Amino acid sequence: QMTYRRFMPSGLAGLNPVSDPLALTWQRRYVQAVVTALRGHPAVAAWDFGNEVNIMGGAESAAAASHWMASTADAIRALDATRPILSGMDAGSLAPPNGAPTAAHAHARWSAAAQAEHCDLLTVHHYVMWKKAGRDACDSFKAVLLPAAEARSAADCSGRPCFVEEIGLWRPLLASFGPLAAYVRNVLWNLWVSDGRGLLWWCAFDQDGLNMAPYDWEGPGPEHGLFTAAGKPH
Repeated sequence: QMTYRRFMPSGLAGLNPVSDPLALTWQRRYVQAVVTALRGHPAVAAWDFGNEVNIMGGAESAAAASHWMASTADAIRALDATRPILSGMDAGSLAPPNGAPTAAHAHARWSAAAQAEHCDLLTVHHYVMWKKAGRDACDSFKAVLLPAAEARSAADCSGRPCFVEEIGLWRPLLASFGPLAAYVRNVLWNLWVSDGRGLLWWCAFDQDGLNMAPYDWEGPGPEHGLFTAAGKPH
């Protein structure tokens, strides 16, 4: 899953990647092939479930999501138990949904507690423009405190460390460089004081001019970088 588009091999087209037995079988084989090929490389610090699996494609229930995480984590640890596993998705949901599942419960099926059962570190993916905090300026109190609050609450509720794995702004819509700099600086301080463990900006570099998916369509925009596409700091 990348920027709300799902990429799947043609042989698995139309299958649910979270629960279909054939899809699960080939995902496990794929994961183990990747781990086998790269486990000896010193640049690999950790393994990650993937990009935002909680919106990859339709866990029918919290149990289905938990089974997917267990299958993937077990496949990794069978071949490399020396590195931690990161959740790779937003751990902002603190409890599974009550009652009949609906589309609104998609994130809640991957609750922080469920992720913690299978991962060593949890993550949050914070983007002001897709949250209610986006109704305020990006460098407002609400906007700069919310990422740390999300990470801290996920860690406290799950008992696992948590860090901000993805955070960013779509500059043309949200901020000039002055407020953007103030936002990043304040978020960093708030994460530091609340044991947020780290921050990765999405993306380090502007992605304009690329002719590959997901950067070859307009929304939600390729201008997220703290650096230009050529590597010059903004």
